[in-house]
Amino acid sequence: MTKVAFCDDDSAVLRELRLLLEQYRADRDEELDCAMFHSPLELIHSMERGAGFDILFLDVLMPGVNGIDTASEIRAFDKAVKIIFLTSSAEFAVQSYAVGAYFYQLKPIWKESFFRLMDSVLAACEKEQLDSIVLTAEQQDSFSQESICFSRSSTFLLSLWAVNLSSVKACVMYLAYVS
Repeated sequence: MTKVAFCDDDSAVLRELRLLLEQYRADRDEELDCAMFHSPLELIHSMERGAGFDILFLDVLMPGVNGIDTASEIRAFDKAVKIIFLTSSAEFAVQSYAVGAYFYQLKPIWKESFFRLMDSVLAACEKEQLDSIVLTAEQQDSFSQESICFSRSSTFLLSLWAVNLSSVKACVMYLAYVS
């Protein structure tokens, strides 16, 4: 199931986005999980506690911490989430791509543009899912689970192994050039 999050300080905008997502879910028969946040700090706190999202709609102009700074902080621990900035100002468009924005959408967002955007970002998420595998294995010692990622591109093969020696946990990364 794809996890979508919306972060905007305007409750009316959040309600509108939820309605658009529900319409999209019904029209496209997509399984989408939705979370709503009224502030960037609330969003970051949730993500630091383990909440992960595939797609994040993030307002730029919010009191306190703005969306660009929020995205920069999120990128420190989540490089994969697709960030779509929603804002009433084109002023930050160039800055948004410096933090790896997927898209920069001006408000108001209309149903047709929201549906096109969701089609596009879901296709990108699906393509990335096909390009990577995550394995989870139970550990016998004090560590309950270990996730091992495998990702292959046309140039590099990246493998990550986890080793548990007594109470010492070591990770070894191997990067090999694939010709």
